[in-house]
Amino acid sequence: RRRLLLLLCVAVIMGVIRTTTTFILVTGSSRGIGRQAAEMLLRNPLSDADATDIIITDLWKGRERESLRATASKLRASIVDTSRASARVHELLLDVADEASREAAVHTVKDLVGTGGALEVLINNAGIALDMPWNPPPPPMPYKDMVEKTINTNFLGPLAFSLGLIGAGLLRRGSRLINVSAGAGHIALSKLKATHQEMFLNEALNSSDVKASAEEFLSTACRGGKKSLESSYGYSSAYGFSKLCVTMATRTLAREYSELHVHACNPGFILTDMTAGSAARGLPVRGAEVVVHLAVSNAPEVVRS
Repeated sequence: RRRLLLLLCVAVIMGVIRTTTTFILVTGSSRGIGRQAAEMLLRNPLSDADATDIIITDLWKGRERESLRATASKLRASIVDTSRASARVHELLLDVADEASREAAVHTVKDLVGTGGALEVLINNAGIALDMPWNPPPPPMPYKDMVEKTINTNFLGPLAFSLGLIGAGLLRRGSRLINVSAGAGHIALSKLKATHQEMFLNEALNSSDVKASAEEFLSTACRGGKKSLESSYGYSSAYGFSKLCVTMATRTLAREYSELHVHACNPGFILTDMTAGSAARGLPVRGAEVVVHLAVSNAPEVVRS
């Protein structure tokens, strides 16, 4: 018995047995800010847990598939160079815009964290910008398809994924929900017609209201394209409107799920694949810093939504 106890103690010390584990999920983490945030979180754990498990996600096709595999290999190699030898990296197929993919991902996460386990942090980082002047969609697509893909990928999908994880008990008291938004959302708010501004700034706004607004924006684009959006909203950028919805839904989710720590952040104008061809010069590490701060800091303004 004494020998067995000694072996168990040695195993815990060497990281063979993991008594407590911090689980962090970062969407869109095969490159850019998401990949940088995952790297930093492996070096800067959320808590005093014995291990940090990073779940990285992206689409499982073409360039994204290879990028995800390369990111996973790089992260695993970095573990060898740190004191966190018991950390693990998990690759997860996730298209946040696809309902079946989201549901499958929730089940996979549930299996990973185990019975009674939960995510300490969810970082909704996945996003696209298909209507920026420097970044036309490759290949070109009909306007309504571009709006649909943007709204679903940037807002409706991440909202549904977050609510799915909450409903499955995988985000619970003390968990952190971080939405990567953008300054474009604030610009969108300033340009909308007064009726839409008032709706978003109403103190009684709830998450269902924001979801309905995003769906109506999409429906308007499908009915009459950019001209209809300009007529109804005074504004037509799908990217900007999607990020406005991200920010406003963060506020409503913080009220509706007060047991969680819910934040939105603007990482800045960072040079990534999304901003290639623009004037962006900031490095991904600078954009990731604010994301990681919200994930690990115990500052008073962070530990309350």
